[in-house]
Amino acid sequence: MKPEIDPSQPQTTIQIRLADGTRLVAQFNLSSTMESVYSFLSNARPTDGREFVLQTIFPMRVLERSAKTIEEEGLKNGTVVMRWKS
Repeated sequence: MKPEIDPSQPQTTIQIRLADGTRLVAQFNLSSTMESVYSFLSNARPTDGREFVLQTIFPMRVLERSAKTIEEEGLKNGTVVMRWKS
């Protein structure tokens, strides 16, 4: 499954390191929201109802499920890590 992309808008690639150690690479528009990244990941890799968060690597910060865009979060061509909520 791929996120919906508007080819007329700027795009970026995001690498997601999943909680099981595998990697997933996906294209998004820079204007895509963090909500759409979380939704994409939930659909691409079913979590069996487990809650997760996405975070940056360095400096480590949690990326909230929100209306902030990928560009606003500074994730252009970035890498994020998926962690299970405890």
